[in-house]
Amino acid sequence: MRKPNLLGVTLVVSLMMAPLALRADSMSLNGAITITPDNTLGSCAAGATACQDVAFTAVTVVNPVAPSSDAAIIGAPVTLPDIGLGWNGATVTFYPSTSPFSISYGANTLSGYITWQSLSGPGAGAFQFDLGLSNLASVGTDQIFNDFAAYGGSGTLSFQFPSGPQDISQLFQNTSTQQTAVLGTISTPSATPEPSGMALMSEGLMGLGVLAYFRLRRYAK
Repeated sequence: MRKPNLLGVTLVVSLMMAPLALRADSMSLNGAITITPDNTLGSCAAGATACQDVAFTAVTVVNPVAPSSDAAIIGAPVTLPDIGLGWNGATVTFYPSTSPFSISYGANTLSGYITWQSLSGPGAGAFQFDLGLSNLASVGTDQIFNDFAAYGGSGTLSFQFPSGPQDISQLFQNTSTQQTAVLGTISTPSATPEPSGMALMSEGLMGLGVLAYFRLRRYAK
């Protein structure tokens, strides 16, 4: 009996063991944010000494940047909840800390919950919310929505006041309603196989099939 072709076996196994290339789906958001100095949403209940209420309006998807341009999603309305912000001089708290959200167009809907993780001031007059997405569910056939539902996600919402509050402390000392544009990006983890990764795995399987075919022919003689 002839020995197996170890070079062929090694090549096939190497191809099949090669890691799949992964992608992250993401969507860009655009809208408006209004910050009002009161405690309507109960954000001072957790011991905060200064409070601001936040409302998001006219938020839409402006560009699904990955994995490919999906023109149908562009303009889809995004429903973001109002939240309360509390401040004790050192820490920002959110009320509620977890809130529902949804994105929809036609018969397609992505819904779930936002976990508000932090508010930072990365530059003069610039602010950023970091958030997590959980309990996501997708209705319809949109692949990006389905990927978010399968893998979860995270994101950021950024806004800036050219002549308003310039840092976190000033934001909570604000005594008048402030409104400005808000920009955001939400993304899935890199958990969806790319076509290149799938092609690599297919090549490995094809190589295994060819190797098996020739070995069967050899033993049949």
